[in-house]
Amino acid sequence: MAIGLIAALSVTNCVGAVLEAGKAIKAAYYRMLVALYGDLPSFDFFRPKQPTADDRLEIMLDLTNQFLGLKGGPQPNEVQWRGGVGRQPGG
Repeated sequence: MAIGLIAALSVTNCVGAVLEAGKAIKAAYYRMLVALYGDLPSFDFFRPKQPTADDRLEIMLDLTNQFLGLKGGPQPNEVQWRGGVGRQPGG
């Protein structure tokens, strides 16, 4: 039962990530079309949509969850190296 629930949640997470990536790709394609050919009415399909009230609420909830999750500081596996080019961590 627990494995089925975890599997369902992971599939939902993956589908959500794919949808978000699709939105980003569509917006980038629109910017490329406008840069090459100008803002033509035929490109309206690719134009990024303005966020709805539900989208804004979801963004605010995500930010709140991130804020509350970072209350105790970042976890050791979440710390990322921010060094310059050419030098690798631990090397």
